[in-house]
Amino acid sequence: MDRQQQREALGAELGRAVRGQVRIDAMALALYSTDASIYQIEPLAVVLPVDSDDVAAAVAYAARNKLSIVPRGGGSGLAGEAVGPGIVIDMSRFMNRIGRVDAEANEVVVGPGVILAELNQQLAAVGKQFGPDPASGNRATIGGMTGNNATGAHSLKFGYTGAHIRSAKIVAADGELLEVGRYANAAGQVGRVGKWAEQIDGLIKEHRDALIKARPEPERNGSGYNLYPFIDHDDFPLVELLAGSEGTLAVVTEATLGLVDLPPVKMLLQVNFDSLSKMGQAVPEILKLDPSACELMDGKLLKMARDAYPRYHDVLPDKIAASLLVEFDGATESEVNQKLTKARQFVEQFASNMKPVFIKEVTSPAVQARIWAARKAAVPLLFRTDGETQPIPVIEDIAVPPARLDEYLCKLDEITKRMGVPMAYYAHAGHGELHTRPYLNLRLKEDVQKMKDLAEEVFEMVWQLGGTISGEHGEGIVRASFIKRQYGEEVYNLFKSVKGVFDPDNVMNPGKIINEDPEAMTSNLRLQNRPVMNYKTNLIFRPGEFVNEMEKCSGDGLCRSKDVLLSMCPIFRALGDEESSPRGKINLMRNWLIGKLDPEILGTDEFKAVADLCVNCKMCVRECPSLVNTPKLMMEARVEYVRRHGLTRPQFALVNSEWMSRLSSTFGPLANFFLQTGWFRAIMQTVLGLDKRRPMPPFEMGSNLHKLRKHIASLPELAAPQAKVAYFVDLYANFNDHQLGRAVVDILHHNNIEVTVPPQMGVSMPAITYGAIKTAKKAIAYNVDYLARAVKEGYTVVCSEPTAALALQEEYLDLVDDEQARLVAENTVELTDFLSSLHKDGKLKTDFRAQKMTLAYHVPCHYKALNIEGGTLELLSLIPGLEIERLPNSCCGIAGTFGFQKKNFDLSMKAGEPMLAVYSQSKADYGLTECGTCKMQMELAGDKKVLHPAKILAHAYGLGQYII
Repeated sequence: MDRQQQREALGAELGRAVRGQVRIDAMALALYSTDASIYQIEPLAVVLPVDSDDVAAAVAYAARNKLSIVPRGGGSGLAGEAVGPGIVIDMSRFMNRIGRVDAEANEVVVGPGVILAELNQQLAAVGKQFGPDPASGNRATIGGMTGNNATGAHSLKFGYTGAHIRSAKIVAADGELLEVGRYANAAGQVGRVGKWAEQIDGLIKEHRDALIKARPEPERNGSGYNLYPFIDHDDFPLVELLAGSEGTLAVVTEATLGLVDLPPVKMLLQVNFDSLSKMGQAVPEILKLDPSACELMDGKLLKMARDAYPRYHDVLPDKIAASLLVEFDGATESEVNQKLTKARQFVEQFASNMKPVFIKEVTSPAVQARIWAARKAAVPLLFRTDGETQPIPVIEDIAVPPARLDEYLCKLDEITKRMGVPMAYYAHAGHGELHTRPYLNLRLKEDVQKMKDLAEEVFEMVWQLGGTISGEHGEGIVRASFIKRQYGEEVYNLFKSVKGVFDPDNVMNPGKIINEDPEAMTSNLRLQNRPVMNYKTNLIFRPGEFVNEMEKCSGDGLCRSKDVLLSMCPIFRALGDEESSPRGKINLMRNWLIGKLDPEILGTDEFKAVADLCVNCKMCVRECPSLVNTPKLMMEARVEYVRRHGLTRPQFALVNSEWMSRLSSTFGPLANFFLQTGWFRAIMQTVLGLDKRRPMPPFEMGSNLHKLRKHIASLPELAAPQAKVAYFVDLYANFNDHQLGRAVVDILHHNNIEVTVPPQMGVSMPAITYGAIKTAKKAIAYNVDYLARAVKEGYTVVCSEPTAALALQEEYLDLVDDEQARLVAENTVELTDFLSSLHKDGKLKTDFRAQKMTLAYHVPCHYKALNIEGGTLELLSLIPGLEIERLPNSCCGIAGTFGFQKKNFDLSMKAGEPMLAVYSQSKADYGLTECGTCKMQMELAGDKKVLHPAKILAHAYGLGQYII
């Protein structure tokens, strides 16, 4: 039976046995062929179970048919733990329920797919948390954390995940459902678990001396099987053996976790050095002060973070070699303050040749939270590189005794300089663990060899220092073949015996931990799959950009996060499917490019359905660590589909919305009457596919362009204007809200700015988004022609609609290679950004009247995408008496015209739920947003009128009754 026949047989039989999903389609196989590591291995099938019985059925099927099982959480592992040629079981999709929370007993029951950050968010309500806190905790699952025995920034206090697991339900390698826990001893256990306990106990007693002799010195050691707790503990923690086993012994389907109290008080000491060597010498002494965390960021990473996140400039030091974050906690402020003062005095008195550049005490909880958020946001930036080199996770999990950290850093520096390999660092310095990434191009054979040579030399050096090659991220594929050299033959054979106890037929994730293939590290490399498609793009890409956008995705899975500090990806947050994540979409495009998918797949309905899950909100471009432009690639796919098949009816209607708006405005009140009637909206749903539940915005009579020009002509002439603005009105202010356009003109004129309204069409974002580039190019040609003329006459193009500004600045340049379009792009600015710049230059009038009201403010995605977030709040803060309630940092769900389509209405409401739920309960007087379609979504969800900031400003200036 060949591999395809195996798949079909599996799909038929296992599909009947499980309640979840069994996928054998090419797209699913591509999606799950990679994780956050450097490897790519196509699985035989993918199972998305809903419960333990589903997992048991999948494992039993694999055992009967001599297939392998690859358990998978969020796919954020760096060592290749979650890829393999067998049946991938994705625990994150459906097995993500948080069960019983018992605050008195300090425990919670969770499914393996529960994300750590979401768990801790819920536990905070009862003053608890799960202690281990890896940097990837906003997308890492409890199952994945168990698989690699994760720890994190607070490892000094909380240690590893395994130490906090009280019991677990598991599926054994033959499919039997069992439960394991922590026992008084190996004796007295019954059944199969008792037999395991007896065998493990015997093996440990037999090889105890060898285990102790081979034990690495650092407390952080995730290498091999987790046998040392059986030596160190008085009890027999059989469940802890599963921690760090990378799914090679059994599959965890439910875990009972021990909880800890949230520390009442925490304070930080930020200690900054001018060399990594000084930092390395200081760490062992700082550890004597008993901190709860001691974390490093090197100068290169700090610079990357400052460049990427201006909002963190106040908490990220500049122009230093290394920054240590030393945290202390305790029951009272007095207690913690004493620790902090003692630590500062110690550091200040440290040997003169090691004095830090500067020291900063941080006692404010809000500032501490920002510092930790900045660190977590910074770490993935290691993947943000230009060109083809990437920071490769190969020697990045090394831990050495903290007292030898300086020696390690010096020797590592010598090795990497001799090999000519640039590096970046971040670290859990308190445990002597450095996550060190060499920058290599694994497309090149010489760099693949360099990776292997570097690992060989660095690992040997680490062993001589008494360290370990894996502190917390596991062995996976990348380090498995080195375990035997770290521990020696006797202990390695012990590990093989442990594997044999649980999995004698090698069903469970083979090749991880136990792997003697000397070429394992350099086999199945993702970037060794070269592009084979000879494809002429429809959009404009710079030389090499089309391929590079797909290949630079690291797969780290940040786009799968539901962290409230992030905005991406609203559709993944609503659906949870891998293909709805930006990572999934890029994976599919890359697999098409390298010939793993049908060459014609871009023209299929199947791929279009995935591409349509990208709503062009741009949040992944803004927040992706690797800056992958997923929306542009999905736009290319949609353009290709439209080129072959044309638009769907709903898309055709929305692409031609300007024509429809012009027609509706011609008849004004009559059009509004029909648009408000249920039967007419039902007809629109049937004929055009526009959901009848979606209210259409009312239309004003006629075009606002002519009215605005007449209004400008009626205003007093400005003797010496300080600036000249060409107002780009766009559709909403042109046909639906004439008052908004007038407010913009009045604000500018009030500030001594000359305003003109050039001839213009709508910006045509629906046509761009849906791939109707012929229609879009007509609007682009018309708008660019007139706007470029204005720019050449000294005018700045100002948009009151963020989407219009974004289209003129960026989207147009993806469709036309034109000097005039670039001129317009360089001289286009969003309204509040323009006004905010005036204020910074001292040129904005601030003669505002007091406004006693509260506004609930939603920041549109395209406003964030312009990287101007904060302008509106800065302006409105100048108005006396005005209070702003900032709504959650998430998408409202409508995503331009996406939420108008019947097929998308429910999804758009679900995607917007985190923000809309808060907004609907808000006691604010009005809603506030810069976006016309976001306004529609907010008014549908709440009972308040939603205003544009321009109306607030104009009203406060006393320029008209804009708030009614």
